[in-house]
Amino acid sequence: MKYQRDYSHHFPATKDRATRIRKAIKIIRVLEDFLGHDLHGLTCLDIGCSIGVITEHLAQSARLAVGIDIDQDAIQQYANKARGIFVVADTGSAPFLAGTFDVIVCSQVYEHVPNLELLIAEIYRLLKDEGICFFSGPNRWAVVEKHYNLPFLSWLPPRWAGWYVRLTGRAQEYYERPRSAKELRRALKRFDVHDYTVHILSDPARFALNEEVGVFRHVPIQVWRLLLRWAPNFNWILTKNA
Repeated sequence: MKYQRDYSHHFPATKDRATRIRKAIKIIRVLEDFLGHDLHGLTCLDIGCSIGVITEHLAQSARLAVGIDIDQDAIQQYANKARGIFVVADTGSAPFLAGTFDVIVCSQVYEHVPNLELLIAEIYRLLKDEGICFFSGPNRWAVVEKHYNLPFLSWLPPRWAGWYVRLTGRAQEYYERPRSAKELRRALKRFDVHDYTVHILSDPARFALNEEVGVFRHVPIQVWRLLLRWAPNFNWILTKNA
């Protein structure tokens, strides 16, 4: 777990507030689009909150916004200056009662945890029966792995991926484990998955993604659908199975 506890030291980009602000805006707009209203009066949990930017933005309209992360330095040095409540804890055993939250955000977290099934079980436990979860993360079949900017890295078996990052001098080990859509959907079998990926890519201005998408913002929606298998990230809303 040392890798997770020191994550903000491994990846200083986590402290880039401008990027995280855009991500927060995207997430909140997706949540509001799905709900049909803002977050007023709702209780929100930001899993893997890091420096707290997303939690802070959730807190601007929610009744309660809580950020949780195992990275103590990220929370103590940065997040505690933000608006919201912050807790240092393992997201696999969060210190909250079952059914506490109306909204859970799990953004770019799943690929870092040592036990994906435990993370998903905690999301299910903490979410109210009628609650929703914004769930995003990298696609295993993305052509370029974004943590290390290496082509086809996540396509490789873990041992080969470890050799790849060492040979290129990017890291001593490849800890991340991106999954394919099929693998994730299998792990999320207790949830209904509402895929927002193409919707976001086809209207990047609405979801604060113009800078990330760049010239690809003019790509027709039909093309995005064809390329979905290789999309860099998944952007899903999860609801509990009826």
